[in-house]
Amino acid sequence: MSRDHALLQAFASELKAQRSALKLSQEEFAHRADVNRTYVAKLELAQNQPTLSVMHRIAVALNNELPDLIQAVMRRYKRNPPEFLDLQADQLIPTGSKSKSNEPNVSSSALIDLTHENPMNLDLDQSAWQLVSSSNRKVIVEFDVMMSSKLPFIYRMVEIAAVEILDGKVSGSVFHAYLNPGVEVDSNFPSRHKLPQEFLADKPKFIEIANTLVNFINGSELLTHHDYPYLDQLNQELIGAGFTSLNQICPNIIGAFVLARKILKIKSPTFEKLCDRFEVDPRQYRLLQGCMSDARLLAEIYVRMCPIGEVLQG
Repeated sequence: MSRDHALLQAFASELKAQRSALKLSQEEFAHRADVNRTYVAKLELAQNQPTLSVMHRIAVALNNELPDLIQAVMRRYKRNPPEFLDLQADQLIPTGSKSKSNEPNVSSSALIDLTHENPMNLDLDQSAWQLVSSSNRKVIVEFDVMMSSKLPFIYRMVEIAAVEILDGKVSGSVFHAYLNPGVEVDSNFPSRHKLPQEFLADKPKFIEIANTLVNFINGSELLTHHDYPYLDQLNQELIGAGFTSLNQICPNIIGAFVLARKILKIKSPTFEKLCDRFEVDPRQYRLLQGCMSDARLLAEIYVRMCPIGEVLQG
């Protein structure tokens, strides 16, 4: 993770922590700060970088002074340096307790606070390639989330796809499901595939497909392009469905883009850059839909990246 993005992540975590301390919903806070609610959601996901004037309005809305807010962000940044956040954002899920109920926890927010100190005691000196070389079975997971349109604002998964890689090859075994979020979703929320509410209405809820999903990913090394806050949505959905946390189901959770940065030395990896690098034509998956297209594409990129990592580890 670059220092700029590490600072942005620190700001996102501090904003959510201070807003939560005031018991303000995102909508209430957006009104106080005179910004759009979707903009606040993006800030707390570290997807937007605020201007100085917006930061001043945010500080006022938090009953704070701008210099004090900046100092709090810097303290959080220094507690979690870029190297730790890099690993955390793409490889870790916080350890959670098993739900006492089989009912989904629909009140949980996916936005989390990255203030804890290395909860899984990860050896920060081990290489990214060592992390992905310990298992012959890997699963690429891609998913999409949306936010509810009414209070209380919650995040729900609306699609998930998984592709198995066995012994360095795409095996052909896949999992794919569209999901009914159980709430009315905000059509303006910046989801990846913009699935309409009407399409999702007759789809199963996460709790109905959770057992099949867990059986598919159990014990595998999980690879995805998603960052930490989005991965926590999958973690919360699993716990809400009565399962253990994601890092207990899958021993290693690794960001494919982290591998690209470390192995290929690509500063800001994207699907487009990796497709160009490995001469993968994304149009070959145009008949696949939504997240399955993303998962299949990432699987193809990963198996072509494997030989380079093996050579570098020599």
